[in-house]
Amino acid sequence: MKKLIEDYIADFPEWKTVLYKLLSITKKLLMKPVIKWGIPVFVYENKNIAGFAVFKNYAAIWFYQGA
Repeated sequence: MKKLIEDYIADFPEWKTVLYKLLSITKKLLMKPVIKWGIPVFVYENKNIAGFAVFKNYAAIWFYQGA
């Protein structure tokens, strides 16, 4: 399993610019980036706030319930 967000991003070079932009936004919001379930998840006060993933033809970001 991937341990670093950078490892996840490296697997998708065509989405590198978009994923690093999303990562930079989360750092400004004081969310901690972690890998959960094999994908990047952003946590604040031990609660999952958002996540992103790359699919076949697109990249997606989502917010967990209550975020």
